[in-house]
Amino acid sequence: MSGGLGPDSRIHSLLSWTGSLVAANAVAFVSTFTVIGAGPGQLLCSLVGLDLVRGGPGRLGAALSRLRSPVVLPAVLLAIGEGALALLLGWEWLVVGALASLTMQILARALILFVAFVLALTHVWLWPILAARVMDGVVTGVGDVPTLLAHALLLSVASLPRSVGACLVLVAPLVAALASLQWAAWVIFWYLSIGISFGAYAGVLAARLRVAPDIPPEADE
Repeated sequence: MSGGLGPDSRIHSLLSWTGSLVAANAVAFVSTFTVIGAGPGQLLCSLVGLDLVRGGPGRLGAALSRLRSPVVLPAVLLAIGEGALALLLGWEWLVVGALASLTMQILARALILFVAFVLALTHVWLWPILAARVMDGVVTGVGDVPTLLAHALLLSVASLPRSVGACLVLVAPLVAALASLQWAAWVIFWYLSIGISFGAYAGVLAARLRVAPDIPPEADE
């Protein structure tokens, strides 16, 4: 049956795709409130997104079953690190406003924006790479984090147009929320329903990882 709501229809595929992202988003949103659950929640969304991109059903249960040691701790540390750096950049943006020199304010904020851009580029590739390693059975521990970050940044720069596109998907709702209270309410609804997982899906699309990238282990000192 190819028409209507049959399993081979486009409507069924769209509903299945949406349902997978909504389910992953719900788990990720709730887990974020535990702080240490933010990383596994982000990784869960990337796992579901990667499965969908690779032609799978994007089942939440299958993705949850992959979230086990040793990859959980790196995911926790990466998310905490990203969050701490984002908060630090926001605080510095406010502090810079107290500088007496307008020129220094412009230069300092330009530097902050550059660091934020690098952070965003790294983010959109980091989680798809980690998800690809998990799905492909590559063991990833805390010791792999520096190498993962370096490769995420290098690969994001090598595919800059796609990386910027994924960054825009992440940033656009936040910018829209500044327009008015009504827009802010819509943005909150967006993140409550599908925004987190859709951002992760955009990162997976940008990365186009059919297999985990070959990342050589660190050489022993």
